[in-house]
Amino acid sequence: MPGIDQQLPNDYFNKNLKWWIISAPPYWCEHDTPAGSALASDDTYLGVSTWNETPGGSNVFVKTTGVKYAYTATGDPSPAPQFVDANGGPVWTTMAPLNKAGGAYSPEWDRPLSGEYQIGVNKIGLYFGPYDLNKTTDATPYPTNNGDIIIIATGSDVIGGTLEGSAYTQADSRSFNLLFYSTGSNNVNDLASSLAGSANQLPDFLPSTRSNFVRNNSLMAFVAIPSDTAPENVMWWPITYNSTNTYRINSINES
Repeated sequence: MPGIDQQLPNDYFNKNLKWWIISAPPYWCEHDTPAGSALASDDTYLGVSTWNETPGGSNVFVKTTGVKYAYTATGDPSPAPQFVDANGGPVWTTMAPLNKAGGAYSPEWDRPLSGEYQIGVNKIGLYFGPYDLNKTTDATPYPTNNGDIIIIATGSDVIGGTLEGSAYTQADSRSFNLLFYSTGSNNVNDLASSLAGSANQLPDFLPSTRSNFVRNNSLMAFVAIPSDTAPENVMWWPITYNSTNTYRINSINES
């Protein structure tokens, strides 16, 4: 697949912006927590929920996968990443970096303290993540090329929490493992088809193609986009980016 012809502000690379991934109980990705920080409604985490990018449209859908992502930066990037805060607008809202001093998940954003916020009933804390999406190891930057893609799916293994009551209700505090699939830009369509079926190919990165791919599958995807001034610098970026303003993400804070 050829390059996607999109660019990110160079300031994102100067500020060392990174994306982080967590797995949390699916119910609490879509509903407010009983107390503390609200994983489903604050301006820190996003998930597999996308707006269709049609002006004035209200076509937002929710997939409860239990996967969330947030970003960190060593400074305030300009322009700041934004997301869709309401159906049928959209209303663009600035995302809060996960490492923001005094933010919803501080002081230990990488491993929230017991009692920092509640997931499930009588279950506290994160079981998986946040983990840095931008590297395979500390010494190996990834991705490497414009148009590379990574697809993230929820696995079936329970890595934390318990089933108390019915599955996927508020008493279900289970977190599930995550499965990561990545490929170079020349094999994006093959990977998409193998994971989602031949009817859900990804032959290009047009808004409608990307929207349909996310809509038809309980998958999260990121694509490698280069800097606007240094094309050799690329980073993972949510595949639900807005085609007019790349720093805007056509997602709401539910999953």
